Amino acid sequence: MREPHLPVLPGRRCPAPDASGGPGSDAPPGPRRAGLWSPGRGALAAPWRGDRPVRCPGAERGPPGPGLRLVRGGLRGERTDENLPDGRLASRREGLDRGEHPPSPGLPAVRPRLEPDGPSCGPGHRVLPGRDGALHPFHRADGRALRGGPKMSPRKSPEWYDFVPLPPGGKGPAPDPEGVTHDRYLQEGHLTGYLELTLEAVSPIHVGSGVVELSEDVGQMEGKVVKGMARVRGQPVIPATSLKGALRSRYEMITPSCLGPIRTRAVERYSDNPRRSELPRKLIRQMPSELQRRAKGRYPPRITVEVAPEAIRPWQPCRPSKKKDPRSGLCPACALFGAEGLQGRVWFDDARVMGKIPSRSSLRIASLYQPRLHRAGPLTLHGWGRRTVVRVRELKGRKAYYRVQLGDVPTKGNVPLDYLPRGTRLRTRLHFRNVTPAELGGLIAALGIVKTRDLDRFPFRVGGGKPVGLGYLEVTLRGLYLFEGDDPWLAFDAQPRPVDRETITGWVEAFARNETLCYKEGWRALSEITRRDYQPGEGG
Repeated sequence: MREPHLPVLPGRRCPAPDASGGPGSDAPPGPRRAGLWSPGRGALAAPWRGDRPVRCPGAERGPPGPGLRLVRGGLRGERTDENLPDGRLASRREGLDRGEHPPSPGLPAVRPRLEPDGPSCGPGHRVLPGRDGALHPFHRADGRALRGGPKMSPRKSPEWYDFVPLPPGGKGPAPDPEGVTHDRYLQEGHLTGYLELTLEAVSPIHVGSGVVELSEDVGQMEGKVVKGMARVRGQPVIPATSLKGALRSRYEMITPSCLGPIRTRAVERYSDNPRRSELPRKLIRQMPSELQRRAKGRYPPRITVEVAPEAIRPWQPCRPSKKKDPRSGLCPACALFGAEGLQGRVWFDDARVMGKIPSRSSLRIASLYQPRLHRAGPLTLHGWGRRTVVRVRELKGRKAYYRVQLGDVPTKGNVPLDYLPRGTRLRTRLHFRNVTPAELGGLIAALGIVKTRDLDRFPFRVGGGKPVGLGYLEVTLRGLYLFEGDDPWLAFDAQPRPVDRETITGWVEAFARNETLCYKEGWRALSEITRRDYQPGEGG
């Protein structure tokens, strides 16, 4: 089996401390000077003390060899070295032929090994702990990434987001299992009605339609192609489904609710053998890049990142159950917004623009990519070599973004968008049916409308481009109306009753006091994260 790649620092063995060019050393005699001397042959696995290499006294500094250059304080390698089975080193760099160099006398071959307390990469190389204290096996001691592993920066992760922690006890049960129904109208202890809402864009809003349009067709500068905005009869709108999804995301953060379907693997497993492929060969229109690299004589990626089953078991998506055990039933969010085979009791109308859309110019944002699975939590290493698996032991939580100004994030990539400019006002309705007062209070809190004595508001965001400052909405409650008496959907002359502000605040307080329904730590964390200003240059 081909040994995995381990970069080492090229150089000659340091002479003995008590003499220049001591026994076993072929370094030329000369004055004692701290440093490393290398003509470019052999390899030195430099020992490390703390965060710096140990400088060997008595070594003569000489001219650098191939692939090396002198830097202040020592030598720095510019080539990639690999271990061969017999202990030799094979260097490879683009533009240079493959060459082999014998190992330095007296130095053991640098071989990877696994120890009970964690992975080790051989002499001179350490597995660095990350900011969360977990071991990340993809870095050398100098912070450079090993070939074959993900290109992770030794600096902090990008500082425009953080994670709202998950409740320690896992997902909780629905507060009123008997009321989780949509086939009949409940009166006693339940509420049915709607909220009149006004939305004002604090930053540009983009909800993609999935199509590309000409810029002149959407009122922008001619001669460009932009990512289209969702429209109804030619007018831009925020779809009801987008509003419901954004509200559910906020509601899940402040309640002990389940997680949605989790992508458990970061690298799909394909094979040139159809019997070993996870997908039928006939469904693959184009050959995966892994197989293309194999056909060209290059090796496929050897590292796969996956989420451990025990990390997501307490947060599995809910499914309706007739069992009396609450752990097998619905969580608060699924009971209110719906789950597989169960209709939700909350729904929106499309948010439509009120009046004219303010003037706008073209807008470009940076290219956005999918989340990195290896940042989801602490990592453990399983195996090494051709079948290396990095497993996420524990999930950090749900992602929430800091308050980002549009110009704080560089716009590398320049993706043009159709959008609703700042200052646009929209109107919508939030309908609810057979909800408890505490559940309705949680909905109002998730919209960021009302705060409690000890829990603050948080901004409401919708659409794409959240990492670069898009999607901020200021939600204003224009009125809350309740239906009373018989089923309002069967009564021809049913008239809703308005509710005063004190009653609405009381429902939010009732939600905050309900320890089974309200997750206060998540509420506080969400409020702190979303109200923190992003400082450009904090992260990568």
